[in-house]
Amino acid sequence: MPPSFIQPDMPITQLVSWEDSIHKCEKSYQEMIQSGAAPQIARSVFPNALASRIIITGNLRNWRHFFIMRVTKEAHPQMRQVTIPLLREFQEKIPILYEDIVPLEKQTIAMSRMR
Repeated sequence: MPPSFIQPDMPITQLVSWEDSIHKCEKSYQEMIQSGAAPQIARSVFPNALASRIIITGNLRNWRHFFIMRVTKEAHPQMRQVTIPLLREFQEKIPILYEDIVPLEKQTIAMSRMR
């Protein structure tokens, strides 16, 4: 999934520069790991735009709060890019708990309906 800020009309010079920077950061990370640096220290060379894998656990109430906070209009666009499809899966599997959560709704409206 490409970053949300990469648009079809983005000048190729900007795209090449961005990709080059990402590759240099990854090379620096690998060099630090190979020299014995702890992964959490080596990660400091990564820019904010680099993808990360995370594992999240929670009970159904925690997930509900998470979606209300992260699919709304005020949430970061890249967070919504991940959370809206995930919400749709929850809505398919457990509709009674998640059917009232509306992506891109104002957060104050979504929070006013909290169960």
